Amino acid sequence: MAKGSKGYNLKTYLKGQTIFKEGDPGNLAYLIRSGSVEIYKVMNNKKIILEQLKPGEIFGEMSIISKEPRSAYAAANEYSELVVINQKDLEVSINKSLPIVQALANLLIKRLRHTSEMIREHPTNNIFLSICNLLYLLHESLSNKTGKALLTESKEHMIFSEVCHIIKGTLSLTQIEIDGIMQYLLELGLIEIKQVKIAPQLIKKVISIPEPDKFIERTIEYARDWKPEKGSFAQDLEFIDISEFSKMMGSTATDVIQKFASQEIPLELCYLHKAGAKAWLDSQTSETDKAS
Repeated sequence: MAKGSKGYNLKTYLKGQTIFKEGDPGNLAYLIRSGSVEIYKVMNNKKIILEQLKPGEIFGEMSIISKEPRSAYAAANEYSELVVINQKDLEVSINKSLPIVQALANLLIKRLRHTSEMIREHPTNNIFLSICNLLYLLHESLSNKTGKALLTESKEHMIFSEVCHIIKGTLSLTQIEIDGIMQYLLELGLIEIKQVKIAPQLIKKVISIPEPDKFIERTIEYARDWKPEKGSFAQDLEFIDISEFSKMMGSTATDVIQKFASQEIPLELCYLHKAGAKAWLDSQTSETDKAS
């Protein structure tokens, strides 16, 4: 890890190199100085892309705040330079800020921790039904004239961006997750999405529920078949690591490595990630040069 010109810790990653894995301890956050980073989860051996992050964006901070293990994977999309932020640096930055900023930051941290605790106590394994129920409630609010911010001039549709904003704030979901489920609902014919003119010079994407009286009943029916991969940006994993392979075998990573060494498992099954291996070799060379 190198020191930047301003004294911060700077770490570089090659394309495809893993930054952290789901379940890892979360004691560091990262600011993208250059390059880009992909945040994803692995479900049923499918890679589900959650976010694509660009320079100037921070990630990994939730684990510092909540003191919980990582909830997803992070990997470099290309050669990337990341500023490493530890908990002490975060606290020092907050303490150096104006009193009002300190108060807001501490309030945000408190609320995030409270939200994390509530999620652990009341987990939901079906965001599909959660989104459907919220969509129905928003639709009902229109008839009660409590959802004016969502209405178009015709009062027949909800503004798509406003609906997504409410869903993100209520369910703590990413736009990619919401888009995936919206696309699935669209394919099922449970919602309609189109572009309409809501003012002389303004066209907006809107959403409506064609048959609201049957909506909840039908979503419950389709929820049985819904999987996180449906309508999401999912990719088959061509390679798995030793840890994942050991889980498939019901064994440990150490046992698997020993079986490779004794050739009980064919060496042809053992692959190394080229970019990651090169990065490791480069780091070893660098450490050797420093020692000499």
